[in-house]
Amino acid sequence: MALERIRAKLTELRKLDPDYTLFGARSHRYRLGPPLTEAKVAKHERRLGVPLPAEYRQFVTEVGHGGAGPFYGLFTLDGNDPEDITDLQKICKPFRWVEPFNPADWSNPRVEDDVWVDEDVNEGEKPQVLLNPPGVLYICHYGCALRFFLIVNGVGLGEV
Repeated sequence: MALERIRAKLTELRKLDPDYTLFGARSHRYRLGPPLTEAKVAKHERRLGVPLPAEYRQFVTEVGHGGAGPFYGLFTLDGNDPEDITDLQKICKPFRWVEPFNPADWSNPRVEDDVWVDEDVNEGEKPQVLLNPPGVLYICHYGCALRFFLIVNGVGLGEV
């Protein structure tokens, strides 16, 4: 089972990297927070306004909640991590993209929904274009404003 493999890999990583030299390891030390009860998951789902995808729900109730994970580790569901930019106003709206894209490449990103364009740039520079996608729960960060999200509503439900 995949969940058992995750537990075993974390145990092995603690043995192989006791000084936490791999990227992000110092922040999570290859440890997850304790699993959540069904009641606590339900409380988080009420705050978020959406149910968690079944596999993620199983992970946080059977393996652990927050901590060890990709890069600097998984966010907890309480929204207290300053790097967690989950938008509670947008999470209830469906995620709608199915193909890769870069909003900066759109001919006129200013007219698109869920896009913010910073026009405060020097002459000749391209404006910064940021996407604020609906239907997503941010789950971890890589640093330098790079974050990963889990689709919790809409097309691609359950995908990262």
